[in-house]
Amino acid sequence: LHISAALIIAGTIIRVASYRHLGRFFTLQLAIRDGHKLVKDGPYRVVRHPAYTGGLLALLGDLCYQLGPASIWAQLGLWQSIPACIFGITKICLAAYINVVALMLRVNEEDRVLREQFRGEWEAWARQTQYKLVPFVY
Repeated sequence: LHISAALIIAGTIIRVASYRHLGRFFTLQLAIRDGHKLVKDGPYRVVRHPAYTGGLLALLGDLCYQLGPASIWAQLGLWQSIPACIFGITKICLAAYINVVALMLRVNEEDRVLREQFRGEWEAWARQTQYKLVPFVY
């Protein structure tokens, strides 16, 4: 439980800090606002989409929790039969997969929109901040 809680808390802190750093440019729906500027500092110097990095950390924490001894699955005794284990793990992994695929699509769409809007400035930032989500990985 401690690892899962730490991942969820760390992910949430990164996500909220990223939203705050965007300030008035933060929206739930992809949009370019009047006077929009490309945010390249703070957490956006490390990866191009740090709020999603935080979301992935929180998702990983949730997965650890769902598969652990404190989960509703464990409390109901569902990890004690093979069919229930197969169902539970399949459900949890499928939900995680859908979330990650949706996130990757959103990241690529945001990069496309920002590249179109900011052109050379975005290209320079993308060369400097090479990783989309995970430093030295992706």
